[in-house]
Amino acid sequence: MMLRSIRQALRRLSDSLNAVATYVVFLLIIAMILVITLQVIMRVFFTAGSWTEELARYLLVWSSFTAATIGFKRKAHIAVTFVVSALPQRVASLVRAAAYVLTGVFFAVGIVYGVRLSGSQIFQVSPALGLPMRYVYLVIPASFAVAMIHVLCHLVDEISRHAGE
Repeated sequence: MMLRSIRQALRRLSDSLNAVATYVVFLLIIAMILVITLQVIMRVFFTAGSWTEELARYLLVWSSFTAATIGFKRKAHIAVTFVVSALPQRVASLVRAAAYVLTGVFFAVGIVYGVRLSGSQIFQVSPALGLPMRYVYLVIPASFAVAMIHVLCHLVDEISRHAGE
């Protein structure tokens, strides 16, 4: 019963974060398309602005990291599954759970070092936009934190299936 309520709460949180991430990625890609279009127009008809290239790069980074969380939620990332598929059901479930735990450890390390990286960039600003670089690097711990919620949701789902709940 307790596992079921944890599972439902994690699933609601994971689904909500995924919906927000989907919307954010859509907006970031639209903004990137507009900025790149503006850059081409400026380059052809006027003087090219260096800020458009920099902004497009940061939008690409943010959209890539955010979209990676969506891919992880959907289990759309590349995986080698033929070995796990050949295992007995109970063993395969344990292997998948272990993989989720290891992935969670990776995300936890990414969060810690991403926060450190963002914090260490407190005085650095981007050359063209004058944007504090800590905001650019903040996507690392933010996306890893969202992915951590997704991996916890996947892990609890796997444990629930293994427990027969």
